[in-house]
Amino acid sequence: ATLTFTVSGTATATAAFTFTAGFPASTASVSGIGNFGSCSIPQVEFGAGFDGRLETSFRPVDQASYNHTSADTIGVIADFICSALVNTCHADSTAQATCAKAQAAAAAQPPQEGIDADAFNAVFGIQTNFEDVAAVSSVSITSSTSTSSTSVEAQPTSSTATVASTDTTELTTSTTPSAATSTGDATITSSSPAAPISSTAAAATPLPTNTLNSGSSNLQTFTGSLGGIAPPTVVVSGLQFQVVGNSLFKSKGDALARSCSIQKNDCADAANASGNKGSFTVAACNTQQSACIAAGGT
Repeated sequence: ATLTFTVSGTATATAAFTFTAGFPASTASVSGIGNFGSCSIPQVEFGAGFDGRLETSFRPVDQASYNHTSADTIGVIADFICSALVNTCHADSTAQATCAKAQAAAAAQPPQEGIDADAFNAVFGIQTNFEDVAAVSSVSITSSTSTSSTSVEAQPTSSTATVASTDTTELTTSTTPSAATSTGDATITSSSPAAPISSTAAAATPLPTNTLNSGSSNLQTFTGSLGGIAPPTVVVSGLQFQVVGNSLFKSKGDALARSCSIQKNDCADAANASGNKGSFTVAACNTQQSACIAAGGT
């Protein structure tokens, strides 16, 4: 749009201005928050139903730039995005620093709430209202779908029966003799309790979990362990790939990269804690991560 200002009856100048309309994710400038390389500006969404989940969870909006399945906590997603900016997107240092601020902003909010995503997105200049989305935890879902049982006391099938008020059922059967046999009545008494019939409602379909077969083979072949810290195990889980103690991934490469990223973060934390002495430094941890990713072919 162009504005024309008139002074003393003479048109003197034009001033151009721009404005942002619609969702900020598509129009926000990288100025001030950095250059994100080959990836889009990070944004996280919060809701129920992601990846077949019944509970609410977090996931990156742009799966092309940040290919990660949903997670219960925003910390998993935020860490993956910030690692991707370094390893995949080749974002500049300003963008990486902005992502670190977004991580801290999200971590300062109540866990597993929509406001976590709002705080993360706001650092990138994106306004969202996931705070209004009611959080649903897997615990509440499990409680509401738990198995219920009822016991029904068996009813005798004989012609005559008397049911006692205790667990013992007295069963009396009368038979009428035929002409070819004796004329006496036979009475059979059983003091055994009637067997209860258990009626158990079918258990609800279990929610996806991170439980793995302990016998699964480790796909992570990188053996570097600077500071004694090895990369987490990666195994096959159904049609996906699991970083033990972390999320499921659609591709083996993403799972291996995530394993390397976790190792790097733990290594860097330990290096900082020890004062970055000798060869055990954050820089060395970053170098090791590159070797780990290369070993996985990602």
